[in-house]
Amino acid sequence: MNKKEIIQLLINRQHTVITDLTKSMESYQDYADLDEDNTLDPEDFSQQTIAKEAQLRLQQQLGRAQTDLALLEHFAAHKFDDVQAGALIQTNSLWFLVGISLGVFEADDVNLHCISTGSPAFDVVVGKKVNDNFTLGNTNYQILKIV
Repeated sequence: MNKKEIIQLLINRQHTVITDLTKSMESYQDYADLDEDNTLDPEDFSQQTIAKEAQLRLQQQLGRAQTDLALLEHFAAHKFDDVQAGALIQTNSLWFLVGISLGVFEADDVNLHCISTGSPAFDVVVGKKVNDNFTLGNTNYQILKIV
C-alpha cells in the first residue's frame, strides 16, 4: 500500500467515526430537550442533566474527530525527507503515521501505529531519516522509507 491508500482508508474510517458520533449526539438531544414546563418528575430532570452531559462529551469527541479528519486530509498532500508531523514511516516491522493519535490500524499488509505530536514517541522519532534507528519501549526500529 502507498501513502495515498493508507491515508484514504484512515479518512474513510474517520468519516464513519464522525457519522456515529453525530447519530449518538442526536439521540441524546431528545433527552436533553425535555420541556421543563410539562415535566413534573424530578427523575426526568436528573435524566435531562445526564443527557446534556453526555451530549457535551460527544460534541467534544466530534470536534476532535473533525480536527483529525482535517489533519489526515492535510497530511495526504505532503511528502517528507525526514520524520515530522504528517510523515508516514515504514520500518522493518511496523508503519507509523506521525502527527495524529488514531491508535492502531490494520489493513492488508500494513500494521499502522499513529503517533501524536504530543506523545513522548514523537520526540523520539522527529527529525529521523531513512536508515536511522529508534527505540520505542523495548523494540528497536529501522526506518526503511519516509513518505
